[in-house]
Amino acid sequence: MDELKKAWDELKENESKDIQFDVNQLRDSIRSKSIGVIETLNKKLKWKTWFVWGGMLLFILIIYLETNPVTDILLYIIIAVYLVSGLILMKERKVIKDELDLSKNLKSTLENYYFKVKRILRYEELIGLTLYPISASAGFIIGLNFEHDNSDFFDTWKGWAVWATVIVILTPLCHWFAKWMNKYAFGKYLNQLAEDINELNKKGE
Repeated sequence: MDELKKAWDELKENESKDIQFDVNQLRDSIRSKSIGVIETLNKKLKWKTWFVWGGMLLFILIIYLETNPVTDILLYIIIAVYLVSGLILMKERKVIKDELDLSKNLKSTLENYYFKVKRILRYEELIGLTLYPISASAGFIIGLNFEHDNSDFFDTWKGWAVWATVIVILTPLCHWFAKWMNKYAFGKYLNQLAEDINELNKKGE
């Protein structure tokens, strides 16, 4: 009876070792894959930061070329939003860099990184949603200035109707395009991280 119990205990111990070995193998494999995915995502976030600063400089240049006071006010608002967005993006990237350590709890690290990147993209989309009507309005007025004197354009309801139509069409269209661009640029890599996290969850990590 004692020999049977001993054999059973040895069998359970061997199974436990095999399971632990499989988990370690999985963890090492996911850690190796995640390094490349995270490097790519970090690079894309860096490009996004430069895009924000480049956009801000472009709007600053437009102010020097544009003389309409209404447009100038709209452009100053846009520049201020770009400045705040750029600073937020830089801060979030620094937080991500400081917290990223794949040598520690792998699942928690990947979950935290995944959440932070998703949060950055969500911030960007929400800020953009508030900015599109302002940008569209500025572009609309600049376009009118190129065509003719627009001093009387908004004196009638038709002018306001045309402006409102442009805003109503462009705002959701730009928002959809921004979400599509983020999905195209980041979606595949975020999905890979989500799959890796799910695998670790299945193994009881």
